[in-house]
Amino acid sequence: MYTTLKLRIPPRAPHLADGSVQGTFLLELFGDMAAELLIGIDGDEGILRGLADVEFPSPAYLGDFIEAEAEVIHWGDGTRRISFTAHKVASSLTPTLPRSSAAQQLPHAKPICSAKALYFVPEKRRRIQNAPDPLIITCAPVGSETTREDNPYLPLTPDEIAAEVARCAAEGATVAHLHVRDEAGEATQSREIFADAIQKIRQRCDIIIQVSTEGDAAMEVTARCQPLEAGGDMASLATGTVNRGDHIFFNSKPLVEHVALLIKQANLVPCIEVYDLGHVENVKLLAKKGLVTLPGHYEFVLGAKGGMGARTEVVHLLAEMIPRGSTWSVTGVGRHQLRMAELAVRRGGHTRVGLEDNVNLSRDVQAQGSAPLVAKVAEYAKSIGRPIADVAAARKILGIQK
Repeated sequence: MYTTLKLRIPPRAPHLADGSVQGTFLLELFGDMAAELLIGIDGDEGILRGLADVEFPSPAYLGDFIEAEAEVIHWGDGTRRISFTAHKVASSLTPTLPRSSAAQQLPHAKPICSAKALYFVPEKRRRIQNAPDPLIITCAPVGSETTREDNPYLPLTPDEIAAEVARCAAEGATVAHLHVRDEAGEATQSREIFADAIQKIRQRCDIIIQVSTEGDAAMEVTARCQPLEAGGDMASLATGTVNRGDHIFFNSKPLVEHVALLIKQANLVPCIEVYDLGHVENVKLLAKKGLVTLPGHYEFVLGAKGGMGARTEVVHLLAEMIPRGSTWSVTGVGRHQLRMAELAVRRGGHTRVGLEDNVNLSRDVQAQGSAPLVAKVAEYAKSIGRPIADVAAARKILGIQK
């Protein structure tokens, strides 16, 4: 949960003789932003319990343009810890008398204030409950391109995949995004191998299985979609073509429509994969043709070379673009994975982690499978008070009936 505010500091703001604004003005702005957040969450602006870590790294002046952000960083039993930041984006050219309307855009936003605050909303004043849903963590333990050379803990056989998915489930994953490999360790869409892996997974743990419909450009669509008949609960639906490193992930409009139709006929819930902004618009066209039902569940894939950047503002834009009532998850590729996962946890989304998209637990430290990545996200979620969804809760959130 977060909110933003943009304004030009008015002449009436409390200030010193040189036109510099007193810190109380910025803190009052933060208080107004906190009230907006808390009214949206609890129906009441709550009670300020305390301020901490207040800093004014550089001054702001009358007539400056500023941008501020407030974000809930911890959820407690009636308590909400909120982080605030404010940056100057343009400087007034005449902060002292005689003033004019002239200002200068800054090449980079300049921090002017930051703080943290603890608020308490008494139970009797909590008229609504708009806390985020429990967090769904999806594990992606295999992928189609990761190799044992990239990470020696990559599972390849159905037995190895099932064991790793069970490890991930034990750490908090409730969805498994599934690829499989053939006897040579190469990616395959074989119905039989998917079915074998799914059967072995179900023998080991209770988890929602999301099969991949990814295939190479030369693959005929029914061959690409063999996993739809392997016993899963969901299926990935790529919604457009995108550059992926040195090659093209090809998904023409007729191909996407055909895959969407086959997913619908298989009675599986689609995970709508978005690699570019235009893909969100493609989904609306699919819905008009009755090939997908909206609102739906979206997966934002960020940080891949040739795709969308792994940046906060991209997540904000995508979350605003999808239909109201939809759920969304973030897949960060490579070094962006855990940072994007934490952002999604804070902002009310869900996340996918695993060796398919990232082989490291931290800089230069390989992950010993996907389970440690799941554990790290689960630990972070618990540290800020976001509950982890169990399988029953995840099925309800995702609209999985069977």
